Amino acid sequence: MTSPFQKLTDFAFVWQYKNSIVGSFDGIPLVSTNQKVGDYVRVISSSLELIRERDPRRYARVKAQTCWIVDWPHPSGAGSGLYQHRIKATQIDFEFRPKAGDELFHAAYYAKVIVHEATHGMIRDRGISTTPENRIQVERICRAEENRFLESLMRFFPQLPARLIRPFDPEDWRESWETGRIARAVKALKRGNTKNELQT
Repeated sequence: MTSPFQKLTDFAFVWQYKNSIVGSFDGIPLVSTNQKVGDYVRVISSSLELIRERDPRRYARVKAQTCWIVDWPHPSGAGSGLYQHRIKATQIDFEFRPKAGDELFHAAYYAKVIVHEATHGMIRDRGISTTPENRIQVERICRAEENRFLESLMRFFPQLPARLIRPFDPEDWRESWETGRIARAVKALKRGNTKNELQT
């Protein structure tokens, strides 16, 4: 059951998203509050194109579970993601780093994040909420799905680096799980300030 506070929070997010649309792909709005959005729109569109063209089954999942893709700062930093199940939004802390890899590398990286977060939505739609008791298993499933997607993608693009595929390790989520809401909000705010500094 959704509390009045949750409903108000969801309304606030949707209102901000509707007023911050900077592009779209196949009916999925791309949202950002940053001033420079060229890399974000281009790369995320390429990410969605990779999923649609190379993995139609997972793309159908993305379409079913995604009403918004949002560039949003996260305490875990660049490249991390979060799924808001009540409003079917995938938040991505987007950053384009030429030193990390080329255009295809970035498109593949963020494609795997989108697949991962859409899998969270699918699991939630099956009536399974993420709890402290099952969160390791839930993340194991989502990581397995992103890796299966990448393995399939690499058959078409063997030049993609193997480091994109990461084995499951609960420690990747430990800090997020053990940090309180206020501390996470403060870290996200600091991350947002860092992103703004990078873009000016």
